[in-house]
Amino acid sequence: MIIEEGPNMLPVNLRLSNVTIRGLSKLRVTEAKNDRKKLEITYLINRLEIEGNYGLNANLMIMPISTNGPCAFIYEYMTVTLAADLKEMTKEGKTYYQVENLTVFNNPENFTTNLQNLISGEAAYDSIMNKFLNRNFKPIQVWPT
Repeated sequence: MIIEEGPNMLPVNLRLSNVTIRGLSKLRVTEAKNDRKKLEITYLINRLEIEGNYGLNANLMIMPISTNGPCAFIYEYMTVTLAADLKEMTKEGKTYYQVENLTVFNNPENFTTNLQNLISGEAAYDSIMNKFLNRNFKPIQVWPT
């Protein structure tokens, strides 16, 4: 799973590996639209947990950050909308729809992150940074798009 954001004040490249995701099986579809040109599906997930390993390359203002380690993310009461542009295809007399573009929008009510080994392997710095990220999650959400 690769998450990239930028260029801006906080360009980020986050790679997740050996990921375990819990909670997807309990999602509820709340709305679906399909006019054969565009497909939109909105669903609600009460709790989504992601655990694994991360690799992070970022620039925080003028300070480059390159680190890796274990991570955990918890999303609570998250509404997600998948929007896809569709292209009709015919193959061997059968009609199919190919996804041309896929966009994911999400809006969790609460987000908690725990990134270990974030700043020089110092647990105290990790704790401070995780507190900052958790308090300010709305402007810096981490979600694969």
